[in-house]
Amino acid sequence: MKQEEIDNLINRLQGFDSEELQRTMTDGLDEWCQAQAARRRTLRRAAAIAILLLTSTALAMSVVPQWRPAFLAPHKTTETASQPHTPRPQPRTAPADSAEAVPARARIIDYHYLGRSGEGYSVTYGLDSRTLTYTRREGNRLVSSVMHDASDSLFYDTLNPTDMNSRMRTAAMTAALALMANSTKAQVDCDFQSVTPQGDTLFYTIIDSAAGHVSVQGDTYVAWDEPYIHYNDTLLIPATVAHDGRQYTVTALADNAFASHYEIQSIQLPATLTAIGRRAMRGTNITELVVPDGVDTIGPQAFFVMPNVVYHGTAAGSPWAANNVNGYREDSVYYLDASKTRLTGAHRALSAFTVPQSVTVIAPNAFRGCANLFTVTLPEGLDSIERYAFMATPLRALTIPRTVRYIGRGAFHSAFYPTAYDQPGVADVVIQNAEVTIDRDAFAYSYLKSIHFGQRLVSLGTQALGNCSKLNTEVVIPSSCQRMGDSCFVYCVQLPRVVIPEGIDTLGEATFRGCIRLTGFVLPSTVRRLGAYAFMECYSLVTFVSKATVPPAIESNTFHGIQGRLQLVVPCHSAEAYDAAPHWGAACDYSIEEDCTGIAEPAPRVATVSVGRGTISVSGSEGEGWYVYDTRGHLLDHRYYDGTVQVDRPGVYIVQIGNRPSQKVVVKF
Repeated sequence: MKQEEIDNLINRLQGFDSEELQRTMTDGLDEWCQAQAARRRTLRRAAAIAILLLTSTALAMSVVPQWRPAFLAPHKTTETASQPHTPRPQPRTAPADSAEAVPARARIIDYHYLGRSGEGYSVTYGLDSRTLTYTRREGNRLVSSVMHDASDSLFYDTLNPTDMNSRMRTAAMTAALALMANSTKAQVDCDFQSVTPQGDTLFYTIIDSAAGHVSVQGDTYVAWDEPYIHYNDTLLIPATVAHDGRQYTVTALADNAFASHYEIQSIQLPATLTAIGRRAMRGTNITELVVPDGVDTIGPQAFFVMPNVVYHGTAAGSPWAANNVNGYREDSVYYLDASKTRLTGAHRALSAFTVPQSVTVIAPNAFRGCANLFTVTLPEGLDSIERYAFMATPLRALTIPRTVRYIGRGAFHSAFYPTAYDQPGVADVVIQNAEVTIDRDAFAYSYLKSIHFGQRLVSLGTQALGNCSKLNTEVVIPSSCQRMGDSCFVYCVQLPRVVIPEGIDTLGEATFRGCIRLTGFVLPSTVRRLGAYAFMECYSLVTFVSKATVPPAIESNTFHGIQGRLQLVVPCHSAEAYDAAPHWGAACDYSIEEDCTGIAEPAPRVATVSVGRGTISVSGSEGEGWYVYDTRGHLLDHRYYDGTVQVDRPGVYIVQIGNRPSQKVVVKF
């Protein structure tokens, strides 16, 4: 593999959301490259030894012509004509197009993995034939694919590295490296093909020979960039198909059967159908689809982002696992059933929506990809927002009610993004004192400008706010927070300050890596460990205050990349311990000071709240956010600098400035 190809692969790996997956794949690439380099070194050494041996032999023979080394045939002067000549047998050469033809240097990488319940993977790759065979076992069923010059996107989607352990990911990555960067398609086995009366060619795989059942797919290639063939706007799938004088019944749509066939506007499914595979019609332009009542299995994302699917059966995995299959439809939104407690999907053209009070769960992917959704109002009583629910939605602002207990993985990943019609598109997020657990990547890569966690946050998952490039206001982690995951604020390049509460035990790997606007940081006394790269590339960090009397354990690269001399402030009589602690003296160049004032915190700043006729004003906030609530706890307005808020009616209001105790005020008209 050429260096430029290796560089291309490394660049491709950078686009993945999961830092762990990037690291695993990069390790696999490094391992493969190191193996190739070791092989080249071995060959060079062997060649050098052979040349040296031959040179020495030739020199000896030139000095003593009759001398021959033992490993050469003895020098003979007698004739051997009387001995019969027996020609040496020649190896049989297989025809170039024969199944027995084997490349001269054929090598195989074979990897097997079998889970406890029978699920497993088998990856076999011929390095010279450039063919990768992938077999997946699902219970007693084998699903196989033979891939020729497969693309990286096929590799990631088909082998699904997120479902493998690290050793398996590395092995599979190594096996497929040489296939990456060439083709965007991979051939999938089928048993026969047939042309419909409308002139469309469909491909069939026999899934039950005795019963005569087949599955149907759009073409023999799984494609992401461009389908292998194109179909009519309206596609009719027959109930039966003839092959070799036998009638077969179409009972299934294969995985990815018509995925990415954007030309298909409508499709008619046969009444014989019983199963629809995963992503079967994902990415089509079908606007309405009627699923036969006999279907009893529907795969995940089978109808992803299709605006209207009618189905009244009870298929496994449906309606929720297939995204926009509606158990109950009302206007442009889908629910599990008429109780409207679980919201399962929405029309992607939705621009504003108020979630009904009955909803307690917003299901995975429910609003994902709604590119016009600027405003959403969440109700009191909402319990959880599940994975990727609002991924890639351009919300302008968001208030999360106090009843929410869980925000799932990637729930707001890439949300709040700028749009062509509404620049700059950054938004504010307020969590109304919810006792909430925020899962990994929940707000990663989003364009939120500020976030207020309230006072009851339970935990922040890995990269929960990672790569939020527009986050430019102070973030206060409340004392209720029990855990902060790795890379929690990684590459928040505009983040000016973070307040970490007492009680946090660990700052994980790369927690603040790349936060280039952090100028100072205060470490709570309860922290016992700082992970690798925790403050790496924090180029502006000049003051680091540690309240821990015992120096926390750090890695040699915890402060890697900090420019200039860091001022380290430690508790009284602790300077010597920090200077002697592993890595503290070597990790960064610092001047150390001891805080012996006896004052744990500076005196709080004083802000003034004043009330006028129908107005509430705050002065002296010094850039801290302040919030106005009614007596039921509903957020009415908020500001980030001194200013005035208008209220609609007289009464009692609650004002909270930053993380300080709230105040009650009475407004008259």
